[in-house]
Amino acid sequence: PLDVSLLEAALGAVIQRHDILRTTFAEDGGDLTQRVAPASAFQLHHLSLEAVPAAARTDAAERLITEEASRPFQLADGPPFRVVLIRLH
Repeated sequence: PLDVSLLEAALGAVIQRHDILRTTFAEDGGDLTQRVAPASAFQLHHLSLEAVPAAARTDAAERLITEEASRPFQLADGPPFRVVLIRLH
């Protein structure tokens, strides 16, 4: 079984260790500036499909994955990545 708290802690440790995962880019007077945010607690975004009938879960998961992959990143706001846990059962 997946231990979600351990996964969240591991991802948080990776983010703290690598500045690029806390970096945003913004335009400032026509120049592109890089800003590295201080390390902070990481929270994993959870989506549960456990209430969806078993026969429809795969389609629902694929739809969620497509939606997440289609959302653009806002490099000025950060973070430059997304992590979503989709629980099927």
